[in-house]
Amino acid sequence: PNNSVIDATPVAEDVEWEALSLCGADEDWFRVTVPRRATLLVQALFDSRIGNLEIEAFRQNGGAYAASYGPGDAERLLLESGNEETVFLVRTFVREATQDPVPYALGFFYAGVSSCGPDDNEPNESRGAATRIRPGSFESLTLCPEDVDWFQVDTQPFQTVTATISFDHDEHNLGMTIYDPNLQIETARSDTNGNSETVSWPSILGGPIQIQVFGAGGNGTGYSMTVTVQ
Repeated sequence: PNNSVIDATPVAEDVEWEALSLCGADEDWFRVTVPRRATLLVQALFDSRIGNLEIEAFRQNGGAYAASYGPGDAERLLLESGNEETVFLVRTFVREATQDPVPYALGFFYAGVSSCGPDDNEPNESRGAATRIRPGSFESLTLCPEDVDWFQVDTQPFQTVTATISFDHDEHNLGMTIYDPNLQIETARSDTNGNSETVSWPSILGGPIQIQVFGAGGNGTGYSMTVTVQ
């Protein structure tokens, strides 16, 4: 039996069960450990004419993670571990209990391990979520595919903000912009083909100045950043 969290079936590797079933108000639980910086696809296949099966996933250390609901004959979830190995609990159940068993197939498939994982500043992928920083040097930053990083530093009137990022251009090319909320425009940009980019802007009115880092593709890339305010 695996109809409770305590009795969850352990999943050790890529696996697919083709002859599972749910009866009445029954539910099945599975426990899977996703390695650091890995993505696991969970897929359930069934006949929705017999019963509509749903999937939910929870982090073992607490909190709902994701769910797949809806019509159709399949439900799919992606479980991503980030920078740390993560244990997930996966629950399958039928939305409306049926008298007859609902057969289904369930698979756990690793989608690959990425060299990129979120750094300690995430989530900071929008101006509204910009990470507040002080002038200084910042190491071990990462920019993952289709992501941007925003940072915010405070200034006094007539101080100049200068930000420099360093990275391996052969791995991926990054770029930078500075945004001045007082003017509500992008005020500086650097997007060349070297191993570093630098942007600078005089903050005439003072207040927050925002820095954007963009451009990673493929599996993402790491970078470092130095910010001065003078």
